[in-house]
Amino acid sequence: MWKGILLVPHFVVLSLLQVAVAVVVFLSWWAILFTGRYPRGMFGFVTGITRWHLRVLGYFASFNDRFPPFALSANAGPASKSTTVVSGLVGGLATSGLVALIVVAAATASDVRTETIDYARLRGVTAGGLTTHVAQGAVSVDARGGRIELLLAGVDDPGDRLVPLLTLNRAERVIVFEWAVRNFSATGAHVAGTDDERLTIQVAGSTRTSSAELVVVGGQMAPGSIKAGDDGKILAVFILPVDARPVALRFTPDFAARGGVLYEFR
Repeated sequence: MWKGILLVPHFVVLSLLQVAVAVVVFLSWWAILFTGRYPRGMFGFVTGITRWHLRVLGYFASFNDRFPPFALSANAGPASKSTTVVSGLVGGLATSGLVALIVVAAATASDVRTETIDYARLRGVTAGGLTTHVAQGAVSVDARGGRIELLLAGVDDPGDRLVPLLTLNRAERVIVFEWAVRNFSATGAHVAGTDDERLTIQVAGSTRTSSAELVVVGGQMAPGSIKAGDDGKILAVFILPVDARPVALRFTPDFAARGGVLYEFR
């Protein structure tokens, strides 16, 4: 691990030099084609970079403990102590910065708005022959061009009648979630497709997650958008086992600047 940190400057410089090697090799092909000889300067550059690369690999693999020099020469000795110290400082700073970026990215990705939803009420109650849904989970999502409001308007469970084109077997049922969307942003509320909606279910004591089978955005199949300043609906269709119990629903649309929304059902 510590050798990898020490070698970070070598890795960076060699990565840049590999581009130059590719160019030199390409040009040398033409030189050999027309002159029949490999120009000595080009040959020395390519072999020098290869030699440098092998020194770095040898040190990293602990074939020797001599810190490799930043040199192409075959006669170059090990790097000085000051070079080793500077490389360690640069490598340590670069590694710390990368770790910090990973932590920030992970924190941003996990910045999910969580809403607790009464699934039975969301599913609706039948009164006078009509099913009445109780909308829940009103969320204001930070989008790249402003603000977009999401409201989980209801769920049809089972929703087989809503998607008659889907072929089911007797052990399956359809669930359709519906969001009401108000787009106050300056850009479209874009939804890429079925991986934006993931439903966690429990079946026979085990938990698993499924992606939507079908998504409809503003009346058309995803991918699609609800235009800036418009209202619309998003439907997500899932095909599940008959005995599946929905546990949570993760909605991570493209327009969400952060981690989206997690609906936990009770």
